[in-house]
Amino acid sequence: MGAKTGLTRLGVLKKKRKKCNLIKNLPLNPSNIERYSRQLNLPNFNLEQQEKLAKAKVLIVGAGGLGSPLILYLAAAGIGNLGIIDFDKVEIHNLHRQILYSSQDVGKHKVEVALQKVKAINPDIQCQIYKERLSTENVGDIFKNYDIIADGTDNFPTRYLINDACVKFEKVNVFASVHRYEGQLAIFNMKNKDGSYSTNYRDLFPTPPLEDAVPNCAEAGVLGPVVGMIACMQAQEVIKIASGMPSRLVDRILNIDLADHQMLSVKLKQSDDHHYRNSSKDEIILEDYDDICKLKINATFELDSHQILNKLASESSVKVIDVREPNEYDIHNIGAENIPKESLKKKLDQLDNSKTYILHCQSGKRSRTLLTFIKEKAPTLSVFHLEGGLNQWINEQGKERKLPSLKQ
Repeated sequence: MGAKTGLTRLGVLKKKRKKCNLIKNLPLNPSNIERYSRQLNLPNFNLEQQEKLAKAKVLIVGAGGLGSPLILYLAAAGIGNLGIIDFDKVEIHNLHRQILYSSQDVGKHKVEVALQKVKAINPDIQCQIYKERLSTENVGDIFKNYDIIADGTDNFPTRYLINDACVKFEKVNVFASVHRYEGQLAIFNMKNKDGSYSTNYRDLFPTPPLEDAVPNCAEAGVLGPVVGMIACMQAQEVIKIASGMPSRLVDRILNIDLADHQMLSVKLKQSDDHHYRNSSKDEIILEDYDDICKLKINATFELDSHQILNKLASESSVKVIDVREPNEYDIHNIGAENIPKESLKKKLDQLDNSKTYILHCQSGKRSRTLLTFIKEKAPTLSVFHLEGGLNQWINEQGKERKLPSLKQ
């Protein structure tokens, strides 16, 4: 920066400070203007906009890969009232992308760590944490305290609940999602000047998909910088909306391919394919989308880890198959034979009717989907699956426990 330019901007900042001293009953403390001086130096960003940030009420749903940069940047920018909801604890595999946490935080609740980080970054803002899962029971009580909802989730049930609650309670939904090297960004349910509302997530995807339709980050994989870049763009949109700046993502969705560094902005139109479009706010009934998205199968085909161990101990013709991808299997397995889901679909004619097969994946979603497929294509086969997958096995048996009959 040249000396002349620097002096010019310094003069502008001094004028803004002087103006701040004339503003009465506003939450921004004039003594802290220096904290925000670099963004106040921006063209088209003035003191009134900083005051709007100080008054803004933003809820971040999910304190993971998207939530981590969101929390850091929104706190640093001066969002005056910040809410964070997440029920999860920090795990070692979070650390490569969830930059809010360190190795010392493993095992701690994410929102508790996030609260301490927010206080350290900006002690002047108010931060409320919710150590719980967002549900139909608590969404109304939580959303009523905020004007902007930032969706930092990675699963469809919560995504649809957020969308429908934003429509019902008239909240802006700043949406982002990540899949491998790609991301999406949009502003949903923005109030227009005529009192109507912009498109929402259901205008794009009217009906929640069944589980396993799109794998989450744990199953599909993700690079830290990819989720970080999408989250930074999401934070930028939150700041723009909170400060009163216009957003070009209203009634549009931005598709970002970071493998090839390509972007495509697509115009969205309101759709009559979902009943919420023509419903009043009171007529919108929030539903438990975990049940809607979950494949329905006979509970007798779902086994827990104890039942599997009992079968292995009492039956001689039991075969356990890990249906995850080889790279997942190499990271951690319990000794089952590894046949990926799509490969096993092509080998159904090779399975033995005299044997009992038990399928498992990481979370139970892929194995449940595959179980449904096998029951339809080969109904005579005796097939079960591990409900909850390896995650549940680890909870019940510990990470080091192997399958006894297959122990290496």
